[in-house]
Amino acid sequence: MSNKTEIAFVIVNYNTVDLLRACLESIIEQTKRPYTIIVVDNHSTDGSGAMVQANFPSVQLIQNQENVGYPTAVNQGLRAIAANFYFILNSDILILEDTIEQLYNYHSQHSQTGITAPAQRLPNGKALLSVHQFPTLWREWTRNLFFTDVWRYRLRGQKQAEAITQPVAVEWVTGAALFVRREMIDAIGGMDEAIFMYGEELDWCYRARANGWRVTFLPQAQIIHYVSASADKAFSFHRYAHVVRSNYYFFAKHFGLIWLPLFVLPQLIGSLVRAAISGILCLVGRKSFCYQAREHWLVIQKSLDFSLYQWLRETIQP
Repeated sequence: MSNKTEIAFVIVNYNTVDLLRACLESIIEQTKRPYTIIVVDNHSTDGSGAMVQANFPSVQLIQNQENVGYPTAVNQGLRAIAANFYFILNSDILILEDTIEQLYNYHSQHSQTGITAPAQRLPNGKALLSVHQFPTLWREWTRNLFFTDVWRYRLRGQKQAEAITQPVAVEWVTGAALFVRREMIDAIGGMDEAIFMYGEELDWCYRARANGWRVTFLPQAQIIHYVSASADKAFSFHRYAHVVRSNYYFFAKHFGLIWLPLFVLPQLIGSLVRAAISGILCLVGRKSFCYQAREHWLVIQKSLDFSLYQWLRETIQP
């Protein structure tokens, strides 16, 4: 581990060379305090590593020989350098003016804040909802049987994102950009490497709050998020499979394997209903529902995947 710095940027990259270049340029342009940038490349094949070496010689580059997953790569970056604060970023992020100062100053003034997330916007300026609630039995049953997610996320999602104008303590935040305090990492550890990707921030925020740290959403700090702009539809389904898997893992880990069937059952019922409705709408020409139908069938498949439950039993310590 090298000498301590004030802020360490940890960026995990996988085949997003152009987005990574733009991300690095925005960090260099907008950061006024002493900092170090670490890029952990998960075996990209698009020349990302060569681009970093040629254009950003001061950036520390860790090149993995395989895709080790997002949490493992983040932890590699955290171990590579000691810093007072870490800003963990997806490679498809652009840092805006004053973002770093807002995050740094807030953490400096609130010593019990362990994780802070800035507000996210799409390139077209639309706000992204990045504040969430932990999945509980009650919430899963109401979401799947009474379709409360349709109202909350699809109809009110952007309004909710725009409505938060002051710093607020939340349950968990989307992990595309996390400003993290070193002392919190020392206290609770890094990200859970049993997760390959998606859901690692859910688990980290839960552990942080369980150990007395605050998770905060800071709307005054803003970033642009391209939201996996390079991903195609096939990869999107692969990604969604990891989301479902990680969701089951989180619940079983923190609430107990014995309760997992009661967590999975409402998702199975809700997905069966949604798959049927979306499938019918797809057949009558509403093509946008074809994608949704496939997503719901994927949840059904994972709900009935006994190899997943075997992996959970082997992975989660009693």
